Amino acid sequence: MRKPLVAANWKMNKNLNEVLDFAGEFSRKLPHGSVAKVDIVICPAFTHLAALTANSVLPGGVVVGGQDSHWEEKGAFTGCISPVMLKDLRVRYVIVGHSERRQYFSESSNMLAGKLTATLKAGLIPIFCVGEKLEERQTGRTFKVLEEQMTEALQFVPKELASDSSRFILAYEPVWAIGTGQNATPGQAQEAHKHLRGLLAWLWGAETAGQIRILYGGSVTPDNFAAIMACPDVDGGLVGGASLDAERFVKLIEIAAAR
Repeated sequence: MRKPLVAANWKMNKNLNEVLDFAGEFSRKLPHGSVAKVDIVICPAFTHLAALTANSVLPGGVVVGGQDSHWEEKGAFTGCISPVMLKDLRVRYVIVGHSERRQYFSESSNMLAGKLTATLKAGLIPIFCVGEKLEERQTGRTFKVLEEQMTEALQFVPKELASDSSRFILAYEPVWAIGTGQNATPGQAQEAHKHLRGLLAWLWGAETAGQIRILYGGSVTPDNFAAIMACPDVDGGLVGGASLDAERFVKLIEIAAAR
């Protein structure tokens, strides 16, 4: 059985004091033994990675992830962070291909393939995001868009790097549900996740596809997460706004643990 994973994507939020306050409250409220049942990842802004990986401010077993990473180890790329630099900070996961990166920074499939390859070569675990826009869903193009996003990026990633089910996470994030308060129904989520698992089987084989965890993201809250987690192909959540509050984030972890 695939172990659930819940990842917090804080995006461009929280100053240092707020980060440390969250860590303290989260440590107090997280039930003992939760990390044995759920993999927990927190992805803060780059400026706060060191604060969360140093001095054991988070509960044991809770790990930290980056919100993005470059495709090169070093070079003349002003403002960028490489996976090797993230690894120096004891970062374990990296979000790759989030819709906001695709939309606001025009990240192409070739760029994402490079980022995935560099992340995997550094020994980090990518959380690779895919998802359709509202007009694409309304015109019946959801599956086509997911196929394009998956194959255009993953076909260039060396199979020996990405096909280890423990070293690769997929996240389905319908763009129309991100930050809108409108989440996919359990039926919509399961349909998309099942299709994505089929694409993974086509790329890397049925056995690997059956072991890779696929997260749902898009206006996840404690009110809707249990129904989504009940779907057989949903293995956790990539959480935005609800992860900024320690109590709400703990509730999401508890829901995942009860699956």
